[in-house]
Amino acid sequence: EGDFSATVTVESDAERDVELSLTAVCLPDVDYSGIAEGELSFAMTPDYPWQMKEIDGAPVAMSDNAGIFESTSTLRALCTVADNEKAVLSWEGYYDPRFYSYDPFTVEADGIEIFRSGENGPVGGDITLGPGEHTVDFIYDKGPRVDAWNFEYGQDIVYLSSLKLVKEEIAQFK
Repeated sequence: EGDFSATVTVESDAERDVELSLTAVCLPDVDYSGIAEGELSFAMTPDYPWQMKEIDGAPVAMSDNAGIFESTSTLRALCTVADNEKAVLSWEGYYDPRFYSYDPFTVEADGIEIFRSGENGPVGGDITLGPGEHTVDFIYDKGPRVDAWNFEYGQDIVYLSSLKLVKEEIAQFK
């Protein structure tokens, strides 16, 4: 966590080497345990990772790209399902009721879109996962549209209030 700088020298066969100055900002990992149940882990994504917040005393994860047009905010959940198991990953959430949104909230499991909503209101669903390692991305995509009547200009947000992974053994036939 913090700001880091480095100088890298690239050696060349030409007359002189090239020197590069690099700067990086490392953000702390976000603790999503307030909304997550089951054996889930999370990976940070580079642009606009979801943040944790409390609303009316309850923890929620919130997309972090409000007001930033043509941007994507992703919450990435990871899980492993054993060979003798199946799992159901369910989620509950909602668009911020203070703002109307035309922007899509999607869920992708292992790179395949399994849920899409472009409407205000609740966003929830579930997916059954077979054996293996899985990546599930919860994505809020801000488009280029600006609504002239909305003085907040795209300050809309999506919240996730629950992520639950439930595993169960499956019969093994020999």
